[in-house]
Amino acid sequence: MNCSNFSQNPYRLVNIAALTNADSGCLGEQAKEILMNGYVKIKPPEVPEPHTKRVNMKNKLAVVRSGFFSYYEAYFLDLCEKHSVKVDLYSFGHSDTDNADNVFTLKTSYEPKNHSKIIELNKELRELTTGKYDYVLSEGAALSFTCNVFHLSSIFRRIESRSIIYRICITLGHLRRIAHEKTFYSKSPMTIVVSSYSKNDYSQNCHISPDTIKIAYPGIDFKERKNTPLPKTLEHFVVGLSAVGFTRKGGFVLLKALKILNRKYPDLKIKAKIIYAKHKTNLGLWIYLKLFDLEDTVEFLPFQKDIGEFYNSLHCLICPSIDEAFGRIVPEAMYYKVPVICSSSVGASDLITDGKNGYIFEMDKKSAENLADKIKLVFDSYNNLHDLIENAYECSKTITWKNFAETIFYNIYPQYKPAQ
Repeated sequence: MNCSNFSQNPYRLVNIAALTNADSGCLGEQAKEILMNGYVKIKPPEVPEPHTKRVNMKNKLAVVRSGFFSYYEAYFLDLCEKHSVKVDLYSFGHSDTDNADNVFTLKTSYEPKNHSKIIELNKELRELTTGKYDYVLSEGAALSFTCNVFHLSSIFRRIESRSIIYRICITLGHLRRIAHEKTFYSKSPMTIVVSSYSKNDYSQNCHISPDTIKIAYPGIDFKERKNTPLPKTLEHFVVGLSAVGFTRKGGFVLLKALKILNRKYPDLKIKAKIIYAKHKTNLGLWIYLKLFDLEDTVEFLPFQKDIGEFYNSLHCLICPSIDEAFGRIVPEAMYYKVPVICSSSVGASDLITDGKNGYIFEMDKKSAENLADKIKLVFDSYNNLHDLIENAYECSKTITWKNFAETIFYNIYPQYKPAQ
């Protein structure tokens, strides 16, 4: 529902049956008004005030412990302790943390695909927390009144990025969930997302005010990086892709780009390494490879225990996702000093200035051609990418869970943010 329409016409047709008293069967006041006047005036939905207007802060916070919270829990709770903010954790199961003031177990489970369960959980947590805390921070279990942290795209963006048949099937199978999520989060006092791409998604599709949406980039795990130089030989130019979900991760976009490059530059001798464990069961994939003579060009790999070895075997990493809220593989590859090409539909493109520390190609009707052009550009300038690689490496070192925790904490409690 577009709330702006209310200012233009506050009168709406209403189903009289829906306004009938369920117990007595009598018409309610609004139904009588419809019969008398032909319309009823509907009060516009209340717009939540920005969180900065809250007064009488208690310095007490509730955290729904789920999702990625364990990745930055220690940093976040250290900040709370530093600034004397008391923290109560609400968990869906046993919690072994000893840093919180109190730990409570919720009775209702979190089932994101079951909107009835979400409403039940929403009611339980609201009753437990109302009036006790400055805010309730919910990581991975988004509710209507909590400060929600979203690491994934909304269901609407995920549906938009798929084929027509997939869209129809998912929409029909999730009608209630779709209707529920369209406005359920709109009154949340604050929403944390992981990129500007994701901010645009939740603002447009879930009717969340952009003023209440903050961006925090999720961290990467810094392992000891072996000082393995990038491959010097260009006998075969090797590009890499990690594709847990092959279509959504842009697998076919890359294959089309490879097809274009093989046709236009037969001497390029390009190879692709793709992490995709289910490749043997994807019949459409093998038909595509056979049809366009890419069987010798592509090597499929299982899940990698040592992702560093994978990065060190590449000349370039490709992240051509059709929809990706962030894409941690981008800063990971930067950290391993591998040039990165990512699509404009990848949230981590926020980190890239095209041509300075990586490359971005437009995800549009010519996405495969756009990607092919960028791969050729990296190939042609490969031996002159030292500055770009170093810029990317320095950028990657700022993408930490500590910074993620600080961004969230200081948005909740801006009064404690250190002076710049």
